[in-house]
Amino acid sequence: MTQEASKLITVAGVQFDPRIGELRENCARILERIGEATAQGAKLIVFPECALSGYVFDDLDEARAATERVPGPFTDALAATCKRLGVYVVAGMLEDLATHSTTRRCCAAGGAGGRVSQDAPALPGRGQAGCARPDPYRVYETDIGASGC
Repeated sequence: MTQEASKLITVAGVQFDPRIGELRENCARILERIGEATAQGAKLIVFPECALSGYVFDDLDEARAATERVPGPFTDALAATCKRLGVYVVAGMLEDLATHSTTRRCCAAGGAGGRVSQDAPALPGRGQAGCARPDPYRVYETDIGASGC
């Protein structure tokens, strides 16, 4: 195998219809899909933005009710699953910030270390005034190449 061919990986883009505000159920479904994609040889598995919480809320209060802390139950489960399976995952969520603001997070986890990183574009749509300003995008070096969200 050539050096170039050894860098090829299988990427799974998961079609996922999260249930609005059903964080536990969506987390379980995300972890199940990670297992399915891994069984089919995927090394990088990508979910839609706001996969954990669902997307398009009527107001900011409804969005806040669908947030989680980082680290928290979802990011802990994501990191542990990635570490156990040796895969990388990108999945979106709404983060509960101590300032009572809400931000949309792109959580990337994976590899042997089960590391979780986040980048935060502002939550689009209704209720944007209560959302945090975005952090600059970052790129992370991984054993499958540079990755960012």
